[in-house]
This record gives sequence, structure tokens and C-alpha cells, in this order.
Amino acid sequence: MRPPADKRSDDKIIAEIIKRVECPPKVTPFIERMARRCISDLRTAPESFSGNRKENIDFAKRFRSQIVEIERTLKSASNNPFVLSVLFEERFWQLWWNEQNTPIAINANTKQHIARERLHRNHFNALLGRLREQCNKVIHRKPGEHGGTEHQQRGAAWASFIILQFIAEHAGEKLGLSVSPTSTFVEVGRLFHEAATGEPSADLTAACKAIKRYYELTLDAKI
Repeated sequence: MRPPADKRSDDKIIAEIIKRVECPPKVTPFIERMARRCISDLRTAPESFSGNRKENIDFAKRFRSQIVEIERTLKSASNNPFVLSVLFEERFWQLWWNEQNTPIAINANTKQHIARERLHRNHFNALLGRLREQCNKVIHRKPGEHGGTEHQQRGAAWASFIILQFIAEHAGEKLGLSVSPTSTFVEVGRLFHEAATGEPSADLTAACKAIKRYYELTLDAKI
């Protein structure tokens, strides 16, 4: 929804954003385009992109438990190579399926050959392992939003973060995020929120704190 006509124009708000972040003249055109795109996205964005945090974590825990159970079941089936071959391999079972009285069915070495056919099983086990690790990451990082999150405020805080990160990278500096009510991070978030909603005085402190926590967790995960 576009802001009311009597509210400040995008041009005025973007000009204030550029002034507030002390944007170098060389990158001002880029910042202006980024700001306009962020404002447009904020006005049309869905209610929540990442979903509910508790629901995300609960799903990851249930899925991880099911993966562990499948891994346990496959491990316990290692003494039954025929069933595993039927599930995963192709060298022997198709012949046997078409005609059970084939030479391979009475060959004493067939079971040993089947037991050595592990390519597809190993691939499936590796896939299960990767999915289990992804579940662990979801549970550890807790993605998603709290049930009472103000989505447009969170989006405005993200927009502020994007602008400040771009400027820091351009300057070759480490991004520093202060979340005091008068900090650049919070003030720019408020300006983005004003452009998207027409509300000029929203308190973006809590939303910016959430973005800062996520950013710090991401940095910790890379170390």
C-alpha cells in the first residue's frame, strides 16, 4: 500500500537517507537506486518471508528425528543385502525380478557381489547426512520471526542494514551497527519505514536489534 499523498515524497526521504549515512558522492547514484528498490519492495512484500521461528525449529527437529530413524533402519538392514539391492542398486535385481530362476539366483557368489554394490546407497546416506546437518543449522540459528513481529519494521531495518553494509564495503571498513534510538542504523530504518507506510515516527530499535543479532550470528558461523 502506498503512503498517503500528504506525506513526504520518496525523493525527500531518500535525500535524507543519503545525508544521514554520509554517502560518498561517487556512490550516491547507487545508494539512491538501492533505496528506491528497497522502498518499492517494502510496499509490496508479503507478510513474512522467513516464516514463524518456532514453527521452523519444530519442523527441523521433527524432520531430523525422521532422518535419524531412516539412517538407523538402513544400518540395521546391512545384514540383508538383497533388500538393500532391490531398493538402491540395478546390477542384479532387475534380472532376478524378471525371472527368478536365473543363474544369479543360484550362484553362491551373488550375495557377495550385491553386498559390494554400495554406490547408490552411499549417495543416499550422504544426502541424509547433509539434510540432517541442515536441520541442525536451522535449530541452531533459529531462522524466522517471532509471532508478534512487525514485518514492515523488520523489513525497514533490513533495508537500512543493506545500505550501511554497501557503504562499509565500498570504504573497505568493518560494518559497525549501533542500535541506540538516534543511531544511523535505527534512523535510516525509520526513514525507510516512513517511506513504505507514511508513518514518520516509528521506533525501529527492536527491529534493528534483531537484525544485528542475526548479523552477529552469521559472522560467528563463518569463523
